[in-house]
Amino acid sequence: ETRKLPGVFWFAVPNGGKRDPVTGRVMKAEGVRPGVPDLGLVIKGQSYFLEVKKENGRLSRAQRELRVEIEDAGAVWAVTKGLDEALQLLEKWRAIKPAGQIT
Repeated sequence: ETRKLPGVFWFAVPNGGKRDPVTGRVMKAEGVRPGVPDLGLVIKGQSYFLEVKKENGRLSRAQRELRVEIEDAGAVWAVTKGLDEALQLLEKWRAIKPAGQIT
């Protein structure tokens, strides 16, 4: 069963990875922006964005700049280190059920 709670919509943003120059230009023309967080959510009408980094990962300049833009637009933005921290934050945001409540 899914851990997603009712009233939650989420989507992953597959912006990462290396691309050839032609594909990069096409994606840019389609509106792909560098620095967009890994996960976007709408929880009971509020927008949230989550960037998940490896334990030693750092935000890029584009990610830092987009964070300001996202927060200025009224959304919640966060960064976590690793999957466990990400899951804890998603529980705190009430996007997913706590691990002990999965049935």
